[in-house]
Parts: sequence; C-alpha cells; structure tokens
Amino acid sequence: MTTSKTIDTYVNIQLPETERSDALNVILMGMYRVRQKKRGDMMMMMMIYLCINDSFIYMQYLDVNSKRLELHQFVKMLGDYLQNRDNLLRSRGTLLLTEVLCRLPNLQLNEQQLSFFGEFYIDRLKDYACSSEVVKGIYALVAHHKLEYPYNQKMLRTLFSEVHPSSLPQTHRKMVLQIIDILFARHLAEIQAMGNDFMVGYLQFIDGEKDPRNLMFSFNLLPTVVRCIPQYASFADSLFEILSCYYPISFNPKQSDPNAITRVDLTSSLLKCFASTPLFAEHSVPFLLEKISANVVDTKIESMQTLVTCSLAYGAKAMAPLLEDVWGTLSNQILTHKNSQVIEESKKTIFQITRQLSTLPADKPILESFLNLINKECIHHIKTSQDSKLAVSCASILVQTISASVVSSRIVLSYILPHLLEFYNQLVLEIEQDPVHKSNEQISIVGLLNDLLKANILSFQTFYKNHQDEENPILSFSNRLYDLFLGLLSNQSILVRSLSLECLSNLYISIRSHKETDSGSSKNDEELILEKDKRQTIIKSFISLLNDFDDSLRTKSLDCLMTIAKNEQIEILNEYAIPTLLQMINTNNINNNNGDSSSSSTTLKETKNYLNAFTSLCTIKPLLASVMPHIQSLLLNNIKSKYISNESLESIFMKSIDESVIQNNYDHLLFGLISQLFIMILDNNSNSLYNSKLLPISIIIIHSIIQNINQSNQKQIIEKIIDIYINNNINLLNGLQHISSWEPFISSTQQQQLLIPIFSIILSQAKFDITNATDLISVEKVQQIQQSLFEKVIKSDISIASISCAQCLSAIVNKSTGNSNNNLIEKILPIINDNSNNTNKKEKLNALNLLVWITKAYLINGNSQSIQLGRVLSDMVSSPDQDISNRAAQSFDILLNEVELSETKQPSTTSNSNESIIISTITNLPILSSKSGAVIKVLHQQKFFTLMFPILLEAFKQSKLSQYLVAITNLLRNVSKEVLLSELGEVLPIVLQSLQQQQQQADQSQNQSQLLGSSLETLLMLVKDVPNSISPYLGSLIPSLITISTTGQLLTLRQSSLEVLTYLSKSLPYQKLYPYKQSVINGIKPALDDKKRLVRREATTCRNCWYILS
Repeated sequence: MTTSKTIDTYVNIQLPETERSDALNVILMGMYRVRQKKRGDMMMMMMIYLCINDSFIYMQYLDVNSKRLELHQFVKMLGDYLQNRDNLLRSRGTLLLTEVLCRLPNLQLNEQQLSFFGEFYIDRLKDYACSSEVVKGIYALVAHHKLEYPYNQKMLRTLFSEVHPSSLPQTHRKMVLQIIDILFARHLAEIQAMGNDFMVGYLQFIDGEKDPRNLMFSFNLLPTVVRCIPQYASFADSLFEILSCYYPISFNPKQSDPNAITRVDLTSSLLKCFASTPLFAEHSVPFLLEKISANVVDTKIESMQTLVTCSLAYGAKAMAPLLEDVWGTLSNQILTHKNSQVIEESKKTIFQITRQLSTLPADKPILESFLNLINKECIHHIKTSQDSKLAVSCASILVQTISASVVSSRIVLSYILPHLLEFYNQLVLEIEQDPVHKSNEQISIVGLLNDLLKANILSFQTFYKNHQDEENPILSFSNRLYDLFLGLLSNQSILVRSLSLECLSNLYISIRSHKETDSGSSKNDEELILEKDKRQTIIKSFISLLNDFDDSLRTKSLDCLMTIAKNEQIEILNEYAIPTLLQMINTNNINNNNGDSSSSSTTLKETKNYLNAFTSLCTIKPLLASVMPHIQSLLLNNIKSKYISNESLESIFMKSIDESVIQNNYDHLLFGLISQLFIMILDNNSNSLYNSKLLPISIIIIHSIIQNINQSNQKQIIEKIIDIYINNNINLLNGLQHISSWEPFISSTQQQQLLIPIFSIILSQAKFDITNATDLISVEKVQQIQQSLFEKVIKSDISIASISCAQCLSAIVNKSTGNSNNNLIEKILPIINDNSNNTNKKEKLNALNLLVWITKAYLINGNSQSIQLGRVLSDMVSSPDQDISNRAAQSFDILLNEVELSETKQPSTTSNSNESIIISTITNLPILSSKSGAVIKVLHQQKFFTLMFPILLEAFKQSKLSQYLVAITNLLRNVSKEVLLSELGEVLPIVLQSLQQQQQQADQSQNQSQLLGSSLETLLMLVKDVPNSISPYLGSLIPSLITISTTGQLLTLRQSSLEVLTYLSKSLPYQKLYPYKQSVINGIKPALDDKKRLVRREATTCRNCWYILS
C-alpha cells in the first residue's frame, strides 16, 4: 500500500479506530526511519510489528518504507486534505500533520521548515473548524522546536485574537496555558514586548475556567505573569475580579482517583495568586474582610488565614490604609462572636499582622498607628465596660499584640501600664463605696498585669536582629510593679495572693533588653530587671508561703520558685534559696525536739512541705551537683528518724535524680554516699538503732542510682567496688584512711558485715553477665567473687549479709550463660543434708536460703533446673527438722512473689527488730527485674505452678503435714486469677482445711499465721470472682472466719477475715446467708473493740453489711 493510501486510511473517520491508529503508526515509522546497521533494522522492524495490530498493516509498513518518507513529500501528499473544503477532512488532515510533530519530538526541522510550519499554523488559526488541531500543533512546535522571532509572538497574538476559549476542549485550553508557560521560560522578551495585548489575551483565556486541572495550571502561572509582565498593574482590578470568583474553593474531588487534584491543592495555589502582588491589597483585603463578616464559620477562619498570608506578602505600606478596617472587623469578631474557633483565629490574625508590621524599623510608624487603635479601644473597654467578658476579650487582644514582638510590646505596654496602674489606684480609693464590685475589678487588673508580663516575656524570648538591644518596657515600671505585687501577698484573698505570686515570678525572670541568648539558660545580675536584694526578698516570700494553710497557694509558691530557679544563677540559689530552705527544715527540727507533743503534727507537716520544695529544686540538673552536700547533710543528721515518721527521705533522691543526671554525676553521687556510710557505720560501733534507720534508706538510694545508669558506667563502678571489697582497697573512698583493718568477707565484725549489702546490691544490678565480662573481670577474679559470696552466705551469723549475698549470687546465676553454676548446687545440697555435727543449724538455713534464691534465678530465666530444684524443696518440706521444713514451705512464696519484680517498698520503721528493718528493705528490692538486666521468660510463674502444684498436693494428701498446706497456699497467693480458677476444684478444699486448723490450734506460730494469711488472700479472691463456689461450705467457713476475726494474733489476719465476711454478704443471695446472719452479727462484736483502728473500722463495715441483709 502506498503512503497516500495510508494517509487516506487515517483521514477516513468512518474506518475503525484500530485501523486509523495503525495507519498513523505506519506514517510515524516512515518519518522516523533511519538506516543503520542490519541488526538495528531488524530490531526496529520487530518494534514496529509489536506496535501494529494487524500483520496486513505491517506489510503496508514494509511497502511504505521501501523508500524513505521525507517531510516535504508527506506535506505535499496531505495537500488535498489540508485545502479540502470539507471541514471534517480538513481538520483530520491538519490533525495528522500535528500528530507527526507531537509524536516525533526529535524530528529534525530546518529553519525553512520551521518557518513554513509557523506560517501555516498562524494562518490556520483563523480556521474555526481546525482550532483544536492547530493549538495542539503550535504546542508541539513551541515545546519541541525553537522558532525564530517573530513567529512566537505572532502565534500568540493570533491565538488570543482568533480563538475563543469556549471553542476548545479542556485539554486544548490547558495547552494554551502550557504554551504561555513555555514562552515565558524560553522567549520572555517576545512576550514582554506584547505588553497590554498579552494581558488582554491572557485574561480572556483564564476568565470563566471551571476545570480544576486547568485552574490549577492557571493559578500556578499567574505569579509568573505578575513577575514578568509589568503592564499587569493596569489590569490588577480585572485580574483580581477573575480570581475572587473562585474564593473560597468548594471543590470535592473523586474519591476513586488517588491522583486527583484536591481542594487543598487549589486553595494553596489560589492563595499564592492572592499574595502575588501588593497591588491586590486594595482589592483583596476588603474582599476578605467581607468574607470574615459572613455567617459561615469555615469561611471566616479560612479568610482570616488568607488575610494573614496576604498581609505578610503585601508589606506594611500596602496594608497601612486598610489597617483600620482590619482592626474593626477582627475586633468585632472577638468581642461579639460566640464561636471559640472564630475568636481564637481572630486573635492569631492580630498577632501575625502585628508581628509582620514589626519586622522592619522603617514600618514602625505604621505599627504605632495600628497599635494605637487597639490600645485606645481596649483600655476604654477595660475601664468602663460592665461586662467582664468584654474586658477579658480586650485583655486577650493586648496579650497577642505584646507577645508579637519586642517593638510591639514596648509600644503597647508604654501606653497600657500607666493607665492600668492609675486605674488600680483609683479602685483602691473607691473600694469602700462598692467593696464586692471594686474588689473583683482589682483581681481582674492583677490578672491582666500577670498576662501582660507573660506576654512580654514571650516576646523577648524570640530574637530579632533588627531589634537587638531593645529595652524592656517593664524596666521603667519595675519598682511600682514590685511594690504592688509584694504588698498583695498579704491580701486576705487567696486568689489575689496566688496571682501576685505568679506576677512576682514573671517580674523576676524578665530581662532588661532584647539580646540573642539561650532562653533556657540562667541569667546574670545585669540581664534581669530586678536588683539582687529584691530578688532575694521574692525568694524569701515564696519560701515562707510553702507552709500556707491553703494547698493551692503552697503549690503555686512552689511552682513559682521552680520557675525562678530555672532562670536564676546557681550561685544566687545556693547563696539564698537553698540555705533558707535548709534553715527552715532545721528550725522545725529543733522546735520538734524541744516543743510539746501538741505541736508535733504541725511541725511534721511543715517539714514535709519544705522537704518537698527542696526535692523539687533538686530536679534542676545544674543545681543538683551543688546541693549534693546539703542532701548528704540531711541524710547524716538522720532527719527521717526524728520527725518524718514513715515518710521517705530517700524520695529526695528518687525524685530528683533522673537517668540523664545520674549519667553525668553517678561517681560523685554514689561514692560520696558510700564514703559517708562507711564513716558513719564504722565509727558508730554501738549505735545499732542509728544504723537500722540509716542503712535501709541508703541501700534504696544506691539501688536507684546503679539501676539508672548505662552499662558502660556500671562497669566503671563495679570495677571500683570490687577493688574496695575483694581487694580490700578501702583507700579508694575519701575520708577512710584511718581505717586500719578492712576485710569484709573475712572479718566477723558486725560493722563490716553491715556494709556487705552495698557490694551485693551494686553487683546484682549489673546489666551484663559478669562471668563473661573478661574485659572487666578476669575468670579467676569472678571465681573469687563467687566463692567469697558463697562463704559469706553460709558462714555469716548476720542475716543481712547472708541474704544480700544470696541475692547477689542469684542475680549472677540468672544472667550467666555458662554451666559453671552446677557446681554451686552441688556444694549447697550436702550442707543442707548433713546430719552430722559438722554443720550447725544456722549454716543449714543459710544454705537453704541460697538454694531458694538460685531456684528463683533459674525459674525466672526459664532454666529447666528450676523444676528439679522445686522438687528438692518439696521433699524438704517433709524434713524431720522443723526449721528446715518451715523454711522450705515458706520458700514457695519467695519463688513466685511478684514483689521482687515490682516497685521498691519502703521499709517499715515499726518493727521490733532493728535488723528486720534492713532485711525487709533488702528482700523487697527489685533485684531480678528487667531494668536490672535480669533474664525473664514470659509465663514462668504459670509454668512453675502448673508443674509444682500437683506434686505438693499429692505430698500433702499422703503426709497430711500442715507445712505442705503452707507451701501450697504460698503458691496460690502468687499466681494469676485465671490459673487459680482453673484449679478451683483442688484449691478450695485446701483453703478451707487451712482455716479449720485455726480452730484446732489455740497457739498460732509464725508458720501457722503465714498459712492463714495466704489462705485468706486466696479465699477473698474466690469470694470476689466465683462466690457461688463457696456456697456449699458456708456452714464450716463462717465460724472459722468469725474465730479468726476475734482471736487472730496479727492485725492482717483479723482484718482479712472481716473483709471476707463483708464480701460474702455482698456476693451471695439472701436465702443462703440468712441462717448465719445473727451468728455473724454477734460473733464479730468483740472486733468492734479491737485495739487496732483498721480492724475496728472493718468490723463496723462488716456488721453493717450483715445487718442490712435483705
């Protein structure tokens, strides 16, 4: 088939689309054909074959391309169609030529050919029927080729004059915009030469556009037009009129099209158009103000945001004539509108406009003019308005203008503060006329002054190079404000005093001038407004209010003190704030020791408040290191034992030292404390009470410090502590050079053994396996440590040292990955089983305790040996040695006790034994926790319970020993509710049997009390969750509970039994409880006179519940 026939195929609209497409492809390939190597020809032919749908058409391609198709030949063949009188054929011919130019962007055209096509398309633009095809052809020429002057200009002029946008489809209207965009990039001079003609044509093409794709391109093009065509100024009103029709954008794209243009895209582009030139200001600002006054909230908010963006772009000079209208509209919205979003957005708009007007020094007169409008109206409403909401709104406006910049702050405060202070003095004189109203106005003025001070501080925190060294406007009023606020601290109103506290705090931290400084750093004397003596007076006033009767005032004074501390120099705080607090604490201590008992509770409360303030100040990192000697002084004086009762002094450390602070100060904190402990304990040989109070606190603090530092720092500490304890190098601690003999793991002296828990706690909290830390500790040294700990566990006569060393070995075993720990078990069991006289009872019990802790280590890390050792402990429950049997039964509580993995408990100071206080502290520390690096497997408790419960239960059924009941109840009290309920059938009879044994034994041993406690805890949980399971046993259960509630030796037993009876009355139906109602009411009557208040209270609750059964 010839080329002419292929052209006929494409032009013929009646043929199928596929044939016409194939014909076009044949022509394109003919134009593109370039003879290369044979392999290249074959590859080209394969590509063509893939592009053409029909093999017959492919043969046409081969026929057409037997000779190369030149461009001039192709145009000549199209001549009949290009000149045809039929509009359809003429447009199809023009389209074919256009398609060749579009689809062959690399087609080589010489200057003559480009001129030909340029003239052709310019002339053909006058042909209405071919307008779309011609626009596409012009786009191809402009985009892919470079036309010489004046063809680009002539094409654009003809396009504007001959083609109406409405005659073009969407894609071709967009092509016109793309043509303009390309010409701006490549031939700007030709476009600029068109001047007004371009603007007229451009406005014609963008006017009335509705398609979002074209709008998007049009909006993005407009800033370029404004920037490149100076004549746009003459058409600014028309241009904005066209743009304003689209505002606000109300376009919703198709949800199914992820690439669709969104409303946000269109809004953003339109906003750039609005802000493209200051000449739009006189049109856009009134337009936006009109939209702000509309009724639709979303339109109001969007218009305010647009106004802010436009004002920033227009500049102060363009906005100056319009600022009065802007203020009028925005103030109306703030003062009258009810929607909070509109009010807040109006305030933000004022803030942004004020900040923008403050940017350049040359715009200062305009800023002053704008702020004078605001100042006069706001101060008028504050003074005269009877509506408090109106005054508050005006105050909030002033806050926005002050916080905008240091310049606006100076302008506003210089005008507002004299009026406010004068108005306040006037209210003081008139207060007798109307006390209530005038007092409320005074409070409002003080609150406003506080807000103004905050805003001023905020403005000075933002640095502006153009306003460096700008003086703080508060400076000239600082003395008057200081006297006013300080005098108000004695006001009877708590609200006034609270506000004055905050005002003084804000006045305290205000700086003299605007400089580039770190906003979070402390300020020197030259930077702060107030003199040093006034600042000290303020600190003294805040400290004195820490013991005010009102909680809110105490909290406010502490907050203000913290605010000051974060901005004041550490030297000033150490010179006055810290000494004053310590003086108050020590004064209360003296008063407490010398005063009568009636004032002790008041003194205790005051001391606690001062200590809380001291603790809060310690949270400021730069201050912590400097106050450490004071904290140690409090610890050395043993404040806790004198007047804090059960409140924890160690909370000073626990609250004040966070992880980041410890990382930088751990050595000073830890070893400073350890040195003092060594000195106190080693030099106070006889003061066991002193040690029992001080040592538990110190152990908790040491545990907290070592637990909160990273592994690298831990290694340094452990290396040093090993040198002190294992190598006996006590000289590493300051102030202990006078100690001649120091061998803690060899010496049997009580003082040295009391210090062993420090070593154990530090070593147990290592977040790594010390047995494999060869870079830190040699294998021989590890073996020496383990042997020393083992011997101290077995041989020590002091339980404190033995227990702490057992815990330390447990932590080492838990984290160890080797098999060296098997030897440890092999050494323990012979000691326990030794019935000869070679091993005393104490050593056996110590060995058993170590076995329990080793079993716990294995249990937690999931080692299978924990079950084997559990069986060993089960066998020991039946030991003929009563002490071994009791200790083995109690061990199951230690194995599963969650306290070990929870938060640290505070030691009780009410125990009769001084040693028990320290033991309680050690055993309740979270030694094996994830934070201390312990290896913890999930569901380890459930697994151990599931395997050990049947073993213990079977042993109990066979032996009937009460010790097995103790072991079983200790298991039950430490497992989850779900696990317990799954074994309900076996659990309940055991619990009831343990309670019945109480009636059979008049004397309750410690073991029996523990059994009862565990049983009551389990029973209480069953009553709460499955009360119906208890119903069949009420006949035996209730008498047992009544007996325990009145005869139980321990408070917890009596209280728990009463609590179970209370829940029974609430959980079971009336018909089941009624037979026992009178016996319960009469039976627990003695508990109403119990010596313990908690028991009496529970008895009252229980009796009332049974009285009202119905």
